[in-house]
Amino acid sequence: MPQVIGERILNHSREKVFACAIGIETYPQFLSYIQSVDILSRTDDCIAARFHIGVGKLTFSYNCEIHMEKNTLTRVTTDEDIFSDFKAECRYEALEDGRCKIIYALDCKFASRALEMLARAVLPFNTKVTINAFEKRLSKMS
Repeated sequence: MPQVIGERILNHSREKVFACAIGIETYPQFLSYIQSVDILSRTDDCIAARFHIGVGKLTFSYNCEIHMEKNTLTRVTTDEDIFSDFKAECRYEALEDGRCKIIYALDCKFASRALEMLARAVLPFNTKVTINAFEKRLSKMS
C-alpha cells in the first residue's frame, strides 16, 4: 500500500493555502497530471468531484468527496473500484510568522496490481512535485 506522510512549511497564510487546496477546479492549470475536474456538488463542508488523471496513455477517472473544516483540515474519501483502500488528509496549522504548516498523509491501495506497483514507484516523487506546484500557484494568487 503506497503511503506518503510528511509536513511542509509554506510561506503563505493558512487561509490562502486552504483556499488554494479547495479550489480544485483550478488544479488542471498547474498540476500537469490532472486533465480535468468535474464538480458534482459543493457545500460549505464537502465537495463531491470527479477527477480525470492522466500521463501519456495511462489515464483513469475517479469520484471522491473532499470533506473540509475551514482553514484546518481536508479529508478525501472515495469508494471507487480502482482503489481497494484510500485515505488522504491534510491539516493546516497557522504559524506565528504568518506562514502555514501543512501535515499530510496519503495511504492508498489500488485494486490493480500494475497500478499498485506504479503508485509505489511514483507517489513519493509526485507528492514533492505536487507541493512545489502548489507553492508556485500560491505565489501567483493575490
